[in-house]
Amino acid sequence: MHLLTLITTNRVIQAFSWMLIHSLWQGLLLAMVTALVLMATRKASAAVRYNLVLAQFALFIGTCVYTFICVWNQETAEGLTQELTGKLAADATLIV
Repeated sequence: MHLLTLITTNRVIQAFSWMLIHSLWQGLLLAMVTALVLMATRKASAAVRYNLVLAQFALFIGTCVYTFICVWNQETAEGLTQELTGKLAADATLIV
């Protein structure tokens, strides 16, 4: 049970770390889009501009969550592939 907790903790840390790295370029891209939106809505009311920026922030949070999930699933697939490859190699040595 302890090993499973350690593996899960390491996967969470790794997925979170990659999410932070990807959030740098994703945040920069969304910041540029937000700047363009704010320039395009210069004459709109403050409430409209505020809601647009709030929507961009929610999009950023959603992008971070999506990235975390993608990295988490990628790690799961890689782990299963390595486990399956190891079992196949062990079975092949038993046959020979």
